[in-house]
Parts: sequence; structure tokens; C-alpha cells
Amino acid sequence: MWATLILFEDNKESEYGLLSKDSLLEMKKIENYIQTSEIDVGDGITLGWKDICLAESVESTACSPKSFISPITSAFTGMDIEVMNQDQIIESFKETMRNPVVWPMIEPLFDKSLSLDNLKVTYARTIMSIGAPLNINGVRYTDVSDRYVEQQKYATDVLVSQLKQLRADYGEDSIVKPDLVGQLPLWEEFETLLNNDASFAGFSVIFVFCFFIFHLKSFFLAFVGIMIILFSFPFTVLITEGVLRCTFFSSLHTLAIFIVLGIAADDVFVFVDAWR
Repeated sequence: MWATLILFEDNKESEYGLLSKDSLLEMKKIENYIQTSEIDVGDGITLGWKDICLAESVESTACSPKSFISPITSAFTGMDIEVMNQDQIIESFKETMRNPVVWPMIEPLFDKSLSLDNLKVTYARTIMSIGAPLNINGVRYTDVSDRYVEQQKYATDVLVSQLKQLRADYGEDSIVKPDLVGQLPLWEEFETLLNNDASFAGFSVIFVFCFFIFHLKSFFLAFVGIMIILFSFPFTVLITEGVLRCTFFSSLHTLAIFIVLGIAADDVFVFVDAWR
């Protein structure tokens, strides 16, 4: 239902990049954290990957093998990287690349420029498939449309919490730089940016009010002008939600105050100047 990538970036500039043993072990550690960590989302509910992953079937709650496609397990199937040396890792990876059946399926998990002559891996990705209906706290939603927003929020809470922890643990000095890329974490960051921008709306109102006083040379006209602009918002809500029953509201709508302030203030200046 929602696809998310764990994007790994080589941050050490070694000969083999992410194919170095240290980098592979660090990637494996990150994947293990994603699959085993749990967060408290409130109301006594603790969620983790096992609760939001794509299930094997409608009747099962176990994660499908296809829900977490790792470049490590795909390229080194049945092998223990911890007991292998660097030469063994490279030779094993070459054997995988020579396999005409396996390599075409896992090639998208690595750099496009990767070849037998160029074994330096700068980027790699793990594909995570989040499935719905979710199974939350022992209760399974009936289908995807069953409280869709609630299901989406639970999945987003898990991913965003993990993303924040990864960014806190892996800085510029880390040999591997991980990130979560997908619809849910990116939309959450977009919402955060919009909310931060909307917080400047108060400063915009104050600035327009002060400029009203400066240009109109009247505190009364400035006060009336700014109040007309501000009262336009609850009046609009009364029409859209009260009459038309349109209740959809997103953070993007809060940015309308900047547009209305600009257009309405300009109209006030035109009316007053024309009157004078």
C-alpha cells in the first residue's frame, strides 16, 4: 500500500564503498533496528515494523518475505558476513552479479554504474512494503478504506520516529548515512515545513496592520481594514463547512492567509486612494 526505501549512502569513500565489510555490517544493524524497534503511539499502543508490514495473507499477521527486500540478504543469501573477510565478500558479490537469474532481480537495489569492473557502491536501498489493513494492538482493520486516515497515521508515526532516531545516531562522521524515503515520511516533513511557515502568519498580520497605519494615516481605518481581512476566514469556514459540508483541511490551506493579506491589503489601498 505504501512503499518506503531505506536509502544507504557511503559516507567513508572507501575502495568498495558500501561493499566494505564495516559498511555492510552497519547497514545490517540499521535494518535490524527498523525491523525490531517499537514506539509508543499513545493509548497504551506500542507499534513496530511487525504491525505495519505487508502481511503474508489476509488471515495472517506475519510479515511477508516480500515486505522487506534487503540488498544484503539478496546479494549474500545464506551467508554470514560477520565471519567473511573483505576478499570473500567481493568474490561472493561477483558470483551474484554473474548469476543471470538472480542479478536482474536485485540490480535495482544498487548503483546504476555498478559492474564487474566497478565494484564501488555509493548508494544502496532496501525496499519496505507497508500493507493494509493494518493489525493494531491485536485488532485488524477490515480493509484499506476502514479508517484510512487512522491507519496512515499509525504507519507514519512508526516511520517518522525511526527516521528521527536514525538521523540522531548517524551524522556526518558515520561510515553509512541512512535515510527513509517514501510517501509517508516525506509528506510528514512537508507538513512540518508548512506548519513552521504558517507560524509566521502572525508577524504578517502585524506588519500589514502597521503598514496600514503608515499609509492610511488613520488607526481607525487600519483597525477596520485588518479586522475585515481576519473575519473573512471564519466567514469562509462557515460557508464551506457549514453550508457546503466540505470538511477537508490541510496545512496548505493555512498558507492562504498570506495570499488573502496581500490581495485584501492592496484593495484597501486602492479604495482609500480612490476616495481621497
